[in-house]
Amino acid sequence: MLEKKVLDTINKYDMFSPGDKVVVGVSGGPDSIALLYILSKLKKELKISLYVAHLNHKIRGKDAERDMKFVEAFAKKLKLPITCRENNVKALAKKEKLSLEDAARRVRYKFYEDVLNEVKASKIALGHTTDDNVETVLMRLVTGTGTRGLLGIPTKRGKIVRPLIDCWRREIESYCKKHKVKPRIDKSNYDAKYLRNKIRHRLLPVLESINPNVKTAINNTIELLSSDYEYLMKMSIKALHGAMIKSTKGSIKLDIDKLLMYPDSIRRYVLRVALEEVKGDLENITFTHIENILSKLPDDKKWELHLPSGIFVFGDGDELEISTSMSEEEGKIHFEYKLEVPGTVNIKEAGLKINAEAVAIPKKLKLKDRNQAIIDLGKTGNTLIVRSRNIGDRFSPFGIRGTKKLKDFLIDEKIPHKERDLIPILESRGKIVWVAGYRIDNAFRVTSKTRKALKLIVEKIQ
Repeated sequence: MLEKKVLDTINKYDMFSPGDKVVVGVSGGPDSIALLYILSKLKKELKISLYVAHLNHKIRGKDAERDMKFVEAFAKKLKLPITCRENNVKALAKKEKLSLEDAARRVRYKFYEDVLNEVKASKIALGHTTDDNVETVLMRLVTGTGTRGLLGIPTKRGKIVRPLIDCWRREIESYCKKHKVKPRIDKSNYDAKYLRNKIRHRLLPVLESINPNVKTAINNTIELLSSDYEYLMKMSIKALHGAMIKSTKGSIKLDIDKLLMYPDSIRRYVLRVALEEVKGDLENITFTHIENILSKLPDDKKWELHLPSGIFVFGDGDELEISTSMSEEEGKIHFEYKLEVPGTVNIKEAGLKINAEAVAIPKKLKLKDRNQAIIDLGKTGNTLIVRSRNIGDRFSPFGIRGTKKLKDFLIDEKIPHKERDLIPILESRGKIVWVAGYRIDNAFRVTSKTRKALKLIVEKIQ
């Protein structure tokens, strides 16, 4: 019985305490409706009270309005209080240059947190299922992730709990049918432009044709990885404390020699734990950032790296420092932005903007001026990083054999020192693509094998 299964999950992970007021996020779909219905039946046994929260993302027009009315009616039927709100997610996604999925997720979680504070609740319950967990892991796997990303959706995280995490979607659909509950169907769940839908409706059927129990197999792997990750984290925290020289708000200093005593796998986790401690989260910290730090550790000379969200990493052969404060080098300017293709990014620090668009492969690579570049889109992908220069940057300037330090290249180009930090550096997967306005890297030039071209233009902001 599904209710018993959910109760077992709640008890297993100690999700609720007697007296908890629980905000239940309800979209109107099968998962969230089943969650609300089940919790309403278990609330006396669990000694909790429920409060319903529904957000209209303003993406699906009248369908979304009907969803809201349905949830309101369902909450009323269960005699539960409810808060419904609207938020224009498309506008936010455009303003913040986010994908629609990412913008919707951010707005939704912010809404639940707001409701929790307003009604003085203690927990937020969401209807993620085992299927969601499997799909999430596959999404992260195909886009790139570490062990932590392969653990799937957390059963508990802070005030958020997921009582349906051990339930399959087919069980929930059967439960709704048995209890004559008719949830709303979100047609956007079948739109192939969303990655999750591609995974759900295209990739998984192919995998199931190879192994009909592939979802169970993936879920079992998630559980095994969770145990391994727990052990690695314990070892990494122990290693972090063993290498710790000093820890203050916004800064951690580590002994490099002690850190180098551990294998790379532990070092990676130590760096991630330290970065999360300083930054508060690991958002926008990528595999490349961690590998760049690891590669610098044995270097006896002074070096520094600039990570997203104003995080700076310094080393000198003896000590490694991760900090929210930049070095004392006077007048240095730092920036880092994400540039999607097609798209435009404004670099306010330099008073410049860069436009990126996919174009047909030109017969002749004749450009208007040096503020334009045409490169191989197949080698860069659709996301680039636009940043200021870093100490130790190297690239292979087009027309020159071998690699060259960026610093030496800028000196040879007779660029004044004070202007060098204002030159945008376009990067893909940790490699320099274009020193904007000056030279592309040989590895990204257009060749006879190029199938898609990317045109980049840098110009002053008017």
